[in-house]
Amino acid sequence: MRTAAKLNKSIVLILTALVMLCVPLLVLAEEATPTPRLGYPSISKDQFIFVDTHTHTEGIGDVGPQMMIDFPTYSYSAEQKRLTSYIEVKGYGPETSVVIGSGRSIGGTAGGGAGTRLTAYNTFAYESLYYFDQDMNVHYYVNGEWITVKVGDKWTKTVERKPSTGDGIFLDTYTIANYGLLGKGQFTLPISTITPTVTPTPTATPIITPTETRKFKLCGYVRPEPGSSDINYYSGFKVEVPGLERSVLANPAGYFEFENLPERSDKTGYSIRVTKPGYLSHKVEYITLIKDTEVGSSEQPVFMYPGDINADDTINMGDIVAIAKVFNTTINDAAFNASADLNNDKTINMSDVIRVSKYFNINSDKYPEPSVMHLNYVNVKVNDDIYITLNVGGIGGLKWEYTISSGKNNVEFVSKITEEIANPDAFTKSRWKFKAVNEGTATIVFDPSYGVNEKYIIKITKAEAATSTPTSCVSPTVTPKEPLLVNSNTLKSTLISTDSQQKIVPGKNIVFCPTLQMAWDELKKVIGEDIKLQGNPPLADRLNTGFPMVGSLSPESYVALAGYGQETIDKINAELKSKFKDSAPQVNEKIGPSDIIAYAFLGKNLSFAKAFESMSTPISFTSGSLSGRVKAFGINSVSKKSEDLKKQVRIYDYKSKNDFIVKLIPENDKDEIILAKVDPQESLYNTYSSIMKRINSNVSVGFDTRDTLVVPVMDFNIGHNYTELEGRSLLNSNFLGYFIQKAYQRTRFKLDENGAVLASEATIMLPSSIYEPKQLIFDRPYMVILKEKNAANPYLMIWVDNPELLTR
Repeated sequence: MRTAAKLNKSIVLILTALVMLCVPLLVLAEEATPTPRLGYPSISKDQFIFVDTHTHTEGIGDVGPQMMIDFPTYSYSAEQKRLTSYIEVKGYGPETSVVIGSGRSIGGTAGGGAGTRLTAYNTFAYESLYYFDQDMNVHYYVNGEWITVKVGDKWTKTVERKPSTGDGIFLDTYTIANYGLLGKGQFTLPISTITPTVTPTPTATPIITPTETRKFKLCGYVRPEPGSSDINYYSGFKVEVPGLERSVLANPAGYFEFENLPERSDKTGYSIRVTKPGYLSHKVEYITLIKDTEVGSSEQPVFMYPGDINADDTINMGDIVAIAKVFNTTINDAAFNASADLNNDKTINMSDVIRVSKYFNINSDKYPEPSVMHLNYVNVKVNDDIYITLNVGGIGGLKWEYTISSGKNNVEFVSKITEEIANPDAFTKSRWKFKAVNEGTATIVFDPSYGVNEKYIIKITKAEAATSTPTSCVSPTVTPKEPLLVNSNTLKSTLISTDSQQKIVPGKNIVFCPTLQMAWDELKKVIGEDIKLQGNPPLADRLNTGFPMVGSLSPESYVALAGYGQETIDKINAELKSKFKDSAPQVNEKIGPSDIIAYAFLGKNLSFAKAFESMSTPISFTSGSLSGRVKAFGINSVSKKSEDLKKQVRIYDYKSKNDFIVKLIPENDKDEIILAKVDPQESLYNTYSSIMKRINSNVSVGFDTRDTLVVPVMDFNIGHNYTELEGRSLLNSNFLGYFIQKAYQRTRFKLDENGAVLASEATIMLPSSIYEPKQLIFDRPYMVILKEKNAANPYLMIWVDNPELLTR
């Protein structure tokens, strides 16, 4: 009986390992006399005591055959006091008072891998394995002795023993950790989930938990040994799924495929059996379908050995006798047996005997393991970033290595980031980043230190201009054409931040818009409390703290909603249409009734009554050693339009050409566009507060026709994934099993001569006269603020430190 892959194979092996660990303890315990039991703990029904036990066996020298185990089923974070099981825990229920974790790992010459399991008990004493006293100290029988471990303590002991074969030694390290009381709300059990591929909406945070039966594709490659140019030599292999009465014939390339196989609720998985007359049958078992799965790749297929002529699942003398009976016959002879013509040359001769002898005395259990891969499909455009997130760590020390197996010129590796986690035995996540560089296809295969490979099939199409209505901080209706959507990861000198207190550092632009915060606030209403995420990322804490926009935004300028299912999406679209009419964006996701979506949209169109002048010559924007030529708009001191345009400009606290504040007044007179060429404070919001203090403590002056105003044009469309949040599970007690699939924000902003939809850059003019004209030229770092009049907080803050966001 063959297994599908390292992970699935270990299902049998780890159970064997755990029996080997536990049975001797129970036998020895019958002869032991435990210390007296002085009473049991008193706990409520919504609590249980958690004890974690582990045995690690390290082989040194020759210790006989190696063993591989691979089935970690749970993890525990002592920092968060969070126990997570990846499979159902038998017997766990309302009456459970004790949960025991049992782990086994192997290293050195003994083998490799790790396995764990959780067992639930309804009693504080179980046979002669353990008991608890009134203080919740655990008394545990291990390796022939009773060990007492107090709450919060860990006991460890290493014992040397001889193997049954070989002259090496085993070092067995026993560990018992008593973690004490846990609330049952701190125990995360698996929930059957579906993770559909969803095109992210701006600032939407969809969280997916459907429960319908999933169906997957099972495919792969079958190959005989090379030995003939006859196409029939590679054809005719029958692949069947026992129990389903479904079968297919592999094509001449050896490829086979089954569509729509349902996921099995009992997790026992599927088997496939490959046969062809004259070949040793090959059975692959324990194929657990949780994704589309490939069993046998073109490089490492399901091999088939010729020579089993009598189909008894062994190549032996019976097959030699079968050949002898028809030796030297051809296809034209009545006695000809096609099963004995192993090289398809239509004659049974010595070449067929040689093929039988090559695999003589081999049976169906001796086949090498085929490769097994989960299939993942990715569609991107040229220059897009590709993110792949995988679990790493755990008791077995799971690691991954990648290979770009095809299309090496179409994708390139960029970086890898692994999350830190306090508990060394817990799984964490490693995020791999690649970039799509050329049109075509590519395949990236991730090979784990144990378990099933992950294969990513990437289709890359030509990048095209965005055509959808922008979903961002500002709804651009001034000009129909908008810039290409840019992934924030391609911007080397710009930070997209949800933190109003983001520190200002030299050389970095900062864009702050609260739409993700607004979506998060709506999501908190659904959860009913602060959102708790696995790993406790700092960004989640900042979002839970919030950035108050109540009283700072008029209701007609935004939509923010969260809720369950398609009904919520319908409400979002209806409200968007009601408030933003023909310029309203559309949310097109299709989600199930238990799915949650949180969405926010903020739209502002701040047109000027009179368009400012577009400067015919780009200006030079300089910051430190960086400079760039960028487009600009404003008022030229010799302009004939200056009398009309000066009404749209107010100047505050002008100290010098490098220290002043300007307000540009839009037509609606409800919002303010503030530009401040000032030295920054430590953070973005501190700089905003300093600017507002100067505005509120100084009387504005008008623009003189001899002054010069030059403002850089800004015009950007940036998408940003908050990868610090994505993929993390919710730890809130009523939402266990939910996770954040996408946290995405798109910000479209333009500021030019027509108004605020954002574009930026500056030109320097030096007029001369007895009057000392003000040079309002934004050619060095400055701040852009958009806010409603009399509002406490802005709805857009941009610190412009370099030309990256400015229009060239």
